[in-house]
Amino acid sequence: ATTIALAWGPATDCARFAATPLCDEASGACVACRTSTDCSGAAPVCGADHSCRSCTADAECAAGFCAEAGTCPPAEQVIHVDSTAAAGNVACTAGAPCRTIAAGLATATAGRRYLALAAGMYAEQVILDGRALEVAGAGAELTSSFNPVLDVRNLASLSVRGLRIRGGMGRG
Repeated sequence: ATTIALAWGPATDCARFAATPLCDEASGACVACRTSTDCSGAAPVCGADHSCRSCTADAECAAGFCAEAGTCPPAEQVIHVDSTAAAGNVACTAGAPCRTIAAGLATATAGRRYLALAAGMYAEQVILDGRALEVAGAGAELTSSFNPVLDVRNLASLSVRGLRIRGGMGRG
């Protein structure tokens, strides 16, 4: 009798399938991803069906920001603002967020254009001038007695979600 040794198992079995190169150890099925670290680019999140997909919530992204395109920008591109942060933070990172939106906007560049506002009250007038920005502010509220509360000028693009804006008198 002849014995044939087969290399068959999780590490070698699925690797031959380009679309599903990983083995889900629980089911034995070949899958595209087991965790989100297996995904990237336009499909950065590993879904419940073990396929990579676009993000749909900020919490799905390591930097805490899901861009409008469904991608997760790297941490260095996200500006973090928290109205309860210590005064004087100028890095505007997740670990050291800026206290005001104005301070956060001062760090915005073409490569750093995602503004993540922590839930809370921001009492300030905000002027957005000449920038392309995406703003996410679930539970955040911008209020001011200045007119207008939010003044948008010369923007290439602006996307705002979750931010409540109150106060001011508006313009005609």
